[in-house]
Amino acid sequence: MNFQVIYFLQRLFSSGGVLIVWGISLVCYVLLALGLWKIARKRGIRNPWLAWIPVANVWLEGSIADAYHKRFEGRKTHYALLMTVFTVAAGILLVAAPVLGMLAAVLADATVYTDPIGLGWAALGVFVAAYAVNAALFVFTVLAYYKIYHWCSEKSVCMTVLTAVLPVCAVFFVFFIRNRENPRLKEAPPAANTAK
Repeated sequence: MNFQVIYFLQRLFSSGGVLIVWGISLVCYVLLALGLWKIARKRGIRNPWLAWIPVANVWLEGSIADAYHKRFEGRKTHYALLMTVFTVAAGILLVAAPVLGMLAAVLADATVYTDPIGLGWAALGVFVAAYAVNAALFVFTVLAYYKIYHWCSEKSVCMTVLTAVLPVCAVFFVFFIRNRENPRLKEAPPAANTAK
């Protein structure tokens, strides 16, 4: 059975399948960026063009969620900062772990280094930390998408559940709700001045 999978992958990559996958990925990226850009522009979020820049679009998603909290719940949140920090940290950790693993393997062969096992455990620790950061990023991303969906649609719970189960749904949901408003939302009352 493994030979069938290998043969399938070989045929896929040699027959232009990679171009098809890249093409689908590009279309998804453009749809998500266009949807985020339109939502941010319509809601008055600063720098909506960040939707087109990788990692910066995560900042924009968080900024939209922050604006939702401020406008409808009357409180300040830090989704933009947390999501961006988690995205950058996950990227760094996912690059560092294989490097540490390869270094441990190289040093295991060298008689100069006396503890390659310790470096291997460090690589494993970095992998675990990377997955923990990715889990936190996933949670904040799903929560941010809930706020975006709720701002634009009455079906935010259903869309959030589908996004959590099948994240590619976010691309299409954000694109299709980009021009909508949720008629049931009520703005939070201004904070009362309690200073005497």
